[in-house]
Amino acid sequence: MADSESLLDPRISTASELGDLPIVEEVELGLIRVLAPNASAMTLDGTNSYLIYGVDGSAIVLDPGPDSPAHLTRISEVASERGLDIRAVCLTHHHLDHSEAAFSFASSLGIEVFAHPECFDKLSFNRLKLSGRASISGIELEIIPTPGHCGDHLSFLLPSGVLLTGDHILGRGTSVVVFPDGNLTQYLDSLNRVAGIDFSRLAPGHGPVMDKGLGEEVIRYYLAHRKQRLDQLVAAIRQNPGVSQAELVDLVYGNLPTEGIKWAALASTMASLRYLEESLVVVQKANGRVELLDAPHP
Repeated sequence: MADSESLLDPRISTASELGDLPIVEEVELGLIRVLAPNASAMTLDGTNSYLIYGVDGSAIVLDPGPDSPAHLTRISEVASERGLDIRAVCLTHHHLDHSEAAFSFASSLGIEVFAHPECFDKLSFNRLKLSGRASISGIELEIIPTPGHCGDHLSFLLPSGVLLTGDHILGRGTSVVVFPDGNLTQYLDSLNRVAGIDFSRLAPGHGPVMDKGLGEEVIRYYLAHRKQRLDQLVAAIRQNPGVSQAELVDLVYGNLPTEGIKWAALASTMASLRYLEESLVVVQKANGRVELLDAPHP
């Protein structure tokens, strides 16, 4: 969700309209994006699944997405047309629009699932180490922990410099910090961590791929956007002492078009309030009311 006030989203003049993304896109040699048919207000054009492959034809699928037979068939057909052998499934995080098909797809191919060590309970999968490089079926990835959107979020840097960002950084709009699993302190730290990576392009879980220059602008925009939201919340609490958490959503975001978007705004607001509370800026009362403390804004 982008602000309508002072901040200008650097993608406005470059990104195509929703629905304009091709279903299959050759991002570069060794990387193919396949768009899932689950477009919505929350998933934008739909979830981007990625086929990452090596010179020997071995491949892994990053984020196979929703349990859509048509989408999974398309992934398999794209791989077959290019002589690729899918040998593993890898995940950026556990949210269903990215992971729902992971285990059924892996089972159908007789392959394994790789994910953050805390991604799933009571399921058998390969737990990735949270630092350094990993070789998954011969595919080299550098694992970049990017918690914040949710606690188990990972990004992956390819040897070519493409950074696969999942829901950490999107090709359109801004990512939701999904309270209570999401954490704004972690999210801001993760954005700064990614800003220090020498990536060539950003390949997001939703929306179009971004080149280096645009990607760097978007990261700066994301950081400024979060600061603006915090400033807006503090101003709204100052002007409305004892305001409720739900009232803050209306005050800061205004009228929202759908219940899904309103839920996302509430989740991000709750994450922001936790950040402000931990920063000793506000106190959240047991009755859901919020008040400022006598402390400087962080």
